[in-house]
Amino acid sequence: MDYTEERIKSQLYIMPGLTNVYNQMHDVFSAVKQLPLSLKPKYFSKTIEKLFNSALSSLMNEKLTDDFIRESQDPFLQALALATVQMYA
Repeated sequence: MDYTEERIKSQLYIMPGLTNVYNQMHDVFSAVKQLPLSLKPKYFSKTIEKLFNSALSSLMNEKLTDDFIRESQDPFLQALALATVQMYA
């Protein structure tokens, strides 16, 4: 958790848009650190999963301009669009 949090923190000067993500992650991780050891991996994974899905949803709804891709529910097409953005953005 600390490693992931520090990685985001180290990128804040390059990408100031990550400030909200970092603050949210810091708050959630502070709560997860208080959980019993057996529950920490599950909630760490859930937190990362939620952040990824939120970023993916934002990308699909706001950044992509093609209506066909934006409105598609096909996982292959969404993965292909994500790969395209990762390579060129």
